[in-house]
This record gives sequence, C-alpha cells and structure tokens, in this order.
Amino acid sequence: MKLFHYFGDPSMMIYTDVPQDFDSPIIKYTSGKIRVISPSENTRITFYTPSDTQPIVDTFIGDSIDYETNADSVIICLDKHNYVPYIQTFYKDLYIQNETINSQREYVGKNILIGNHVTEEKPVGDVLIEDANVTIQGKSVTLHSGTRIGNSRVKINTR
Repeated sequence: MKLFHYFGDPSMMIYTDVPQDFDSPIIKYTSGKIRVISPSENTRITFYTPSDTQPIVDTFIGDSIDYETNADSVIICLDKHNYVPYIQTFYKDLYIQNETINSQREYVGKNILIGNHVTEEKPVGDVLIEDANVTIQGKSVTLHSGTRIGNSRVKINTR
C-alpha cells in the first residue's frame, strides 16, 4: 500500500498563479530519435516508455531535446511551474512485412502498413495471419497486396 501526504511533500507542485496552457510543442521522429521542441524555455520534458517488465522514465529540463528510442510508443509530458501539463502519446509508424502471425498479437502505431513490400527496411515477403487473434490500432491501417488472412479474428480500429 502506498500512502502520500500532499501537504509538505516537496515533490508536489503547487500553483502560485492562474495556470497557463502550453502552446503546442513540435514533436517529430527521425532516425530513431524523437525531437521535442517546447514553446517555453526551462520546461521539464519527460518521456515514459511503458513495459510489462521495467517501464522507462527519462526527464530533461530545457526547451528542446532529441530523445533516442526504439519503442513503438512513448508518452511525452511537458510541465513547468504555473502551467497545465501537456501530455501526448507518440506512436511510430509500423510496417508488417514478411511475417507469419499465428498467435495473439496487438499492434498499436500511427500509420500501420501491412503487405509484402511496404518498407525497404525488411525482406520482401507476404504476411500470413493464420489461426490468430490480432488487434490492430492506428490513425490509419492499410492492407496491401501480399496480405492473407485465414481462420483468424482480426480487429482493426482507427483513431
């Protein structure tokens, strides 16, 4: 059981003025790095990478950071004294190619492309979903040629 006593807790932030909203930060992903540019200087930029074994939390102070990660999703939080925290989940694009899926799987990404030649980063080959239970969730999900589904439950959600 965890118990917190908020009054006198030095880690608790308190507002001393009407809190302001952050303008939208710039968040881009290139070459294995998430670049965050805050609209305000001296911002605490926190990255939370969920994991079943050991979640990762990294925090930086400044107005920009290049954060190296290979995770499919990362929760990004910007906070600063007298500001309402800005929280956004970042999702990478996912490419499913040259795979046989025959178990329970969940894919969550920004844009998800499935087929025999949807990226140059993997060997060319068909995607076979057979005797599987698959959930696919993304901003967009595109099935290209070379995708075969047999005797499976495939649920596709777009957000």
